Amino acid sequence: MDVDLFSANLFSAVGLVGVGLYVTAYAALQLGFIAGHSYRYSLLNLAASSCVLFSLAAQFNLSSALIQVFWIVLSIIGICRLYWIASRVKLTPEETAFIESKFPSMPKQTARRLLDSGVWVDAPVGTNLVIEDQPVTELIYLASGEAEAILDGRRVGMCGEGSLIGEVTCLSGDPATASVTTTKPSRYFCIGTGRLRQLYGQYSEVRSALNAAFASDIGRKLRAANRSRDVRPIEEAAD
Repeated sequence: MDVDLFSANLFSAVGLVGVGLYVTAYAALQLGFIAGHSYRYSLLNLAASSCVLFSLAAQFNLSSALIQVFWIVLSIIGICRLYWIASRVKLTPEETAFIESKFPSMPKQTARRLLDSGVWVDAPVGTNLVIEDQPVTELIYLASGEAEAILDGRRVGMCGEGSLIGEVTCLSGDPATASVTTTKPSRYFCIGTGRLRQLYGQYSEVRSALNAAFASDIGRKLRAANRSRDVRPIEEAAD
């Protein structure tokens, strides 16, 4: 293949990649998959403008080149600004353990916003966290202690350290499917469902982090319930 033709095709291909990245970034922003103040959006724009600028080496256009240069500079400034903001956000060890456990992909500044919207509570034994057939008013993260889930007067599950409570219905507003009561002195973080819905609708980082955490926690509880059903016949047979 002719070297000049290969170079022209290369520049053209890189330019098309840049266009694709521009479109992807803007579409993701408009559809709510990423936020305009996120690393992902700035990095996509930085990559897109760099590709388009590279492609202009084959057929230089001053106006287009200036646009790409300014886009690169502004993207770098945006990334530096996000880093500076994140470096100023402080989380306690307790808050860090919570966020890393349940929302590892959530930016620190978004995590700070979520944490500031809730409170930490020390609860004695017998505290009702959720009441069966009543609306769930809070999403709860059990940092320490233990709670049991009661349905129609019988225990149907246990919630240990690191469990989310109320994740099934906190966003929908449906009544709780079971009551949850502490069986040990416990410490938990809770956030009102009204405020949680606001954050869920406003911030794509909160939305994606909550969806992932809820799916993971519900899956873990279902697996635990299945294991407990598998074990029960063996225990009954032993009796």
